[in-house]
Amino acid sequence: MPKDKPTNPEAEDLRKLPKPIQLNLPRSHPKPARRLHEPEKQPTRQERVNPKSPTGGASKKSGNPSDKRYFSSAQRAYGQRRPRPPKEPKPKRRWWYHTQTGPMLGQGGRLYTPPQPKQPFFPPHIWRIVRLWPLGVIAVAIGIMAMINVFSYNAWAVYLDGQLLGHMPINREIEPESIHDVAVRHRRDILGADEVLVNEAVEVRTVRAGRRELYTSQDMIRLISQNFTYQVMASAIYLEGERVATLRNQAEALHVQVEIMRRFENDGYTIRSLSAFEEDWQIIQTAIDINNMDEDMDNPNEVIQFLERPIQDLHRHVIRSGDTQGGLAVEFNTTVDRIGYHNDISSDAILVVGNILLIEVTRPRLTVRTVDEVEFIELIPRDVETIENPNMLATAYEIINEGRDGEIQIVQRITRLNGVQVGAPEVISQRELSAPVTQVVEVGTLDTVIETR
Repeated sequence: MPKDKPTNPEAEDLRKLPKPIQLNLPRSHPKPARRLHEPEKQPTRQERVNPKSPTGGASKKSGNPSDKRYFSSAQRAYGQRRPRPPKEPKPKRRWWYHTQTGPMLGQGGRLYTPPQPKQPFFPPHIWRIVRLWPLGVIAVAIGIMAMINVFSYNAWAVYLDGQLLGHMPINREIEPESIHDVAVRHRRDILGADEVLVNEAVEVRTVRAGRRELYTSQDMIRLISQNFTYQVMASAIYLEGERVATLRNQAEALHVQVEIMRRFENDGYTIRSLSAFEEDWQIIQTAIDINNMDEDMDNPNEVIQFLERPIQDLHRHVIRSGDTQGGLAVEFNTTVDRIGYHNDISSDAILVVGNILLIEVTRPRLTVRTVDEVEFIELIPRDVETIENPNMLATAYEIINEGRDGEIQIVQRITRLNGVQVGAPEVISQRELSAPVTQVVEVGTLDTVIETR
């Protein structure tokens, strides 16, 4: 509340005073006219005019009634305030040039040259375009990327013996030179062969292709392997120089060999077991045309059954002294009729010593020789020592020391043909584990005499 406002409650009903009239009176001390020959009087600090001052040249402490901040006590009593002048917008300063100003007077009324305005680097009509340089940089970068994408290579063209097979995207995990090997490996895994011989050559070139023309890497490798003409390296089993079976790979051939040998292995405890065929057994790599692969390949299980099946063979036997048809039939597990059929003789014909007799025998197709080194422990019997006691009856005896048997470790080599032992075992080594202890027995020698009357 203003200090000069009356506080008497009775004065509230009084009529309010009219608004005072503001008069724009001239200054109390007008500036006198200056003659030409007289120097200009410098204003004092309080009278110095500052054109930029909001008071319009009058200080706050001056009592000049023309001061815009001045108002009467009546105006202050009734809470009247002068309206604030509207603020003029400040000129927008640019960082690239100064605002041009006119000549000004310095201290003491001396004239000085104001700083020259900084000319912009670009003219205004060009600067309106240049100031959008970030957008220009982005546009140029997008254009460069688009050109790189248009003119760069994005695919591999695969040629099979000079003929275009298709396009595939560039795969950083596969070298261009190794696509041929990858396709061969893919076909080899499908066929299950050890090795595949391919007749065609694969060539890869870098080109630009559309998305619809591209195959995936897997589809392209599958397409290459399907267009190959190749041969498969299979494993052929030769028995006595004659091929008896053809298998897909060496693993199947070794499986057949192990399964046949396992039928005649010793089930007992052996240190070392060596198995081999008596016949000439060979596994040779053979190239087979892919078109005849299904006809030439054999099933491993059928090959095992075929090799285990016995064969009928004619044995040329030289007749010895005392040989008869019945004895030879028992010896070679055949009949007298079969001997007479192959030799065109009757059952009661006399055999001449030195002649050759054809006898049909049944023998296995393969003969497996198994050599086992068998280890076992053999007991050494204890010795018995007898001590005679004349004070004991002859029918009485007493064991003084029980004793024990000794032990010896023996390693023998046993040779078998198709599971049947051949010859006596060969002792390789023997080592005494414990020595025998002699048993001591006390025996009486006293004769009993029975007197009869």
